Amino acid sequence: MFVPVYIIRTGICININALKNFFKFSDKNRSPCETLTFKLIDKEFFTTICALKHAHKHFPKHYIITIEDTSITSSNADILAQLICKAIKIKTWNIAYLANWLDRCDLYQTLSPRNNSECSNSKYTNSECSNLKSSNSGYSNSECSNLKSSNSECCNSKYSNSEYSNSECSNSECSNNLIHWVKTYSPNGTQSLLWSPKTVKIILGLFPIRCNIYFDYKIPLALALNQYINNGYLKAITTTPPFFTFDPTLATNINDFNKLTECSLINNTVNEEPNRPISLVIFIMVVTLIISLGWIAYVFWGKYYS
Repeated sequence: MFVPVYIIRTGICININALKNFFKFSDKNRSPCETLTFKLIDKEFFTTICALKHAHKHFPKHYIITIEDTSITSSNADILAQLICKAIKIKTWNIAYLANWLDRCDLYQTLSPRNNSECSNSKYTNSECSNLKSSNSGYSNSECSNLKSSNSECCNSKYSNSEYSNSECSNSECSNNLIHWVKTYSPNGTQSLLWSPKTVKIILGLFPIRCNIYFDYKIPLALALNQYINNGYLKAITTTPPFFTFDPTLATNINDFNKLTECSLINNTVNEEPNRPISLVIFIMVVTLIISLGWIAYVFWGKYYS
């Protein structure tokens, strides 16, 4: 199983080679836990919509990734492969955000428990994830030499057995559980997105979101997606913390630094309640003062002309 990757060029090409190397690693070397790999599409795309059109034509049944060339990460392709495998199992989403900013984090909903019991042998059954490598021979020395891990770390301990025991799983899977998926209702940006095959058709207007309701937008795509998700027409999940982030060294204006903040500030309306009686008192005092001044003016005005 492979996931096509589309790098969206924003005019700043400084990170393109680094992103290509990031995804090309998994073209040649399979992830320790998953056989899911990434297929880098070596073609220039300047908008997300153009990438979706290409994906619909050439990879209509594949999940795809679109990522802008201003993206950076401190993680690796193996962890990304594990996250995508989990997301595909979840299924109840249209768009998965690998980068996100100024979201309503107070509305996040955890999709699965985050504890060691999550990592058991039953999780890696053939029916749940048929793409796992579980041959009897395990990883041979030649296979391990291609992995990021050294031979001593890989062949002698972690992958010597055909199955993942609890201890092995806790080392390989749960150690990466710091990054996990949550349900989101107000994500922002198109920095890096994972699209389901059905959603690609929805965004291109080839398939209705609901009966006789099609995706249509006359505003930037990022804002349109936010509105459709906020209104419940599309369902989204996001990684927290974000797997990819915007490279702050490539900021061209002050608003670009907002992309470095995952959560938006929540308006605190509780503290405004005590101020309402005070505002009412001030209003009454002002009205009384105006009436008093008007009455004084009327009295003196009458005496002046009498």
